[in-house]
Amino acid sequence: FRYAIQNVGGEKTAQATLEITVTQGANKNPVVEELADSYSAVEDTPYSFSCIVRDRDVALPAQDNLGLTITSTNQTILKDENITIDSRPVEGDEDAVKYIVGLTFEDNANTEEVVRYGEGLSLEITAQDDQQGAVTTTVPVVVTAQNDAPVLSLSTDSIAIEEDGWTTITATVTDVDM
Repeated sequence: FRYAIQNVGGEKTAQATLEITVTQGANKNPVVEELADSYSAVEDTPYSFSCIVRDRDVALPAQDNLGLTITSTNQTILKDENITIDSRPVEGDEDAVKYIVGLTFEDNANTEEVVRYGEGLSLEITAQDDQQGAVTTTVPVVVTAQNDAPVLSLSTDSIAIEEDGWTTITATVTDVDM
């Protein structure tokens, strides 16, 4: 813009042009909100939770420029491909996106092998913006074992026995909880 300076008596005047350039500062990383310190779920039962990712300096629309990735630290209990993430805008807040996360645990995830090694489960949650800014947090998930029914297996599906004859059938009972 142009401005003029004049002395008190008005005899001398000077004019100049001042140019102001505003540059964007350093990228601010996104922030994950409404995320619990830990989650509790039951084995063999789908589980879901939601969180909000907010970034004040993201290009709009935020839903196109913010992302959320989640990986499991224990593929025996929860495979990465069994984590679903759905997003939707936050009404009244153009800088935020709400993510709905679904977890489908492996069948019989409380097998003796998992229990024996004392393996836990955590989610590595990373929010990223359109300028490669990212923040990662780890959230533990406690999966409570559910009593699975035992399975009875027979050595054969059908038997033919002649009158007064006999045969041997082997029955095996397994229980993934034992």
